[in-house]
Amino acid sequence: MNYSPTVRGRRLMREITRLRQAAGLSLEVASQRLDFSKSKLYRLENGRSRITTDDLDDMLDLYGVHSPQREALIQLGRAQNAAGGPPTATCSPAPTSGWNLKPSPSASTPTSCPACCRPQATPGLSFPARAPV
Repeated sequence: MNYSPTVRGRRLMREITRLRQAAGLSLEVASQRLDFSKSKLYRLENGRSRITTDDLDDMLDLYGVHSPQREALIQLGRAQNAAGGPPTATCSPAPTSGWNLKPSPSASTPTSCPACCRPQATPGLSFPARAPV
């Protein structure tokens, strides 16, 4: 499979790698505790495979991530897995509350943000600043 991660996907990968390292877990130990192969965890952290919501949930449990950061990361995972095409939800990012999903007329349950927008700052979730070029 030739998977190229979105901006949200790359952001999520950096964050889960940082969380694993902050928990003091090596790639080998984390993969054993998650019952993943070492190569699977490597692929997830380096953008070679998509992260499923179930895998992300397991990783966040192991790394000791709690609300509100947990919900923000799960939402980011759903957004990175969202395909293009007709949106199932419309989104109005709010700086104080993260994603504010509203069902579109054709959708019964909003599950992700359409690819047309980007998340705003979410309380409890911070990413390291990028180094100047």
